[in-house]
Amino acid sequence: MIEQDGELRILVVDDSVISRKLAELAFFGRPYKVSFASDGRQALDLVATRRPDIVITDWMMPDMSGIELCKAIRSQLLRDTYIVMLSSNSTEQHKAEGMAAGADSYLTKPLQTHELLGEIHKARGLMEARRRTPTKLPSGTPKA
Repeated sequence: MIEQDGELRILVVDDSVISRKLAELAFFGRPYKVSFASDGRQALDLVATRRPDIVITDWMMPDMSGIELCKAIRSQLLRDTYIVMLSSNSTEQHKAEGMAAGADSYLTKPLQTHELLGEIHKARGLMEARRRTPTKLPSGTPKA
């Protein structure tokens, strides 16, 4: 999860060079270890090797949609990874579909730096709270 030095591991997935650059500028000088992927397959490789705390993914990509990526991450049992879905579509139905796929949050493009940083702050708080809260075992499960 969050590294010992307090740095969050963030993966930004977007086929747009401009969107990746905007994210890079937003994170510059902040205590984050940021990786970038230009498509879903590359993102899955990075998820497997780097185990990011937060994945920020575009919805529309050529090889794999953000929805498919989100489902793939969740199928790998990475429940603690916070996923932010990005889309230019701001309809409630679209947001609901992203959340149903396993996204924790939904931001609308064009990406606004203050919204992105606010989302990262919220995600960090939730992850730290999860770490402090003991996991409940199902009744009848012996404790280790």
